[in-house]
Amino acid sequence: MFAFAIMAAPVDDLRAWVSDKLAPYGYALGDGGEVIERGREFNGLRYRVDGPDVHAARPWHVARSRCPFVGPLAGYVTIEPVWETLVEHRELRLGLLREGRGVIARLDDDRALAAVALRRFDVRWQLGKYGFEDGDCLLTRDGDMPYAADVGDRVDAAIRAAGFDVETTWTPTCHNPLRVRDEQLVHDGPLLPLVWRDGVRVEVAALHGVEVEIWAYDFDVLDDEADDFWR
Repeated sequence: MFAFAIMAAPVDDLRAWVSDKLAPYGYALGDGGEVIERGREFNGLRYRVDGPDVHAARPWHVARSRCPFVGPLAGYVTIEPVWETLVEHRELRLGLLREGRGVIARLDDDRALAAVALRRFDVRWQLGKYGFEDGDCLLTRDGDMPYAADVGDRVDAAIRAAGFDVETTWTPTCHNPLRVRDEQLVHDGPLLPLVWRDGVRVEVAALHGVEVEIWAYDFDVLDDEADDFWR
């Protein structure tokens, strides 16, 4: 059995809240304890919803995440594989990871993973269209949220500490929203990223090796091949 912490308090009806959040992933939590999968009449998974204190004695239980952009613990969704394993339901696992944002634990041996972690990235590879895992690992793409300001401030601080000057912008997009600001120096010329060192313009590639830590989803925990966690 697997316990997925749901860091979203306050929530009046946790089952309904989680079920609604899982809809884009093709799943729902039925009224009778069954996990409903779009396009299938039955699958081999059952669930229950537990309160926030039910696992208080477990070593991995936390009432509040270290990440300041994750809400308090609202409760747990426990998934019991009956005749199928969770390996066969990656979208369900992804949905519970992204929407729950909390600890994911095996109840049989207390092994636990974190949906959100302080992760380290090489800035050189993150400030383009497909950076930060195409933007997917960011907790939100909404530029009006405090999270966006925190990520931008962390990236800017890391770049300045390495001796560079650069302007970054957060632009709404379905890809990575954090980019290096660019400008057109010559009429009809190419857009060139604004990266400077000692007053001289340099290529973005010069940022290679500059590292930053940001709060982000850790999708590595979904890796079916890493170990037998999901089996």
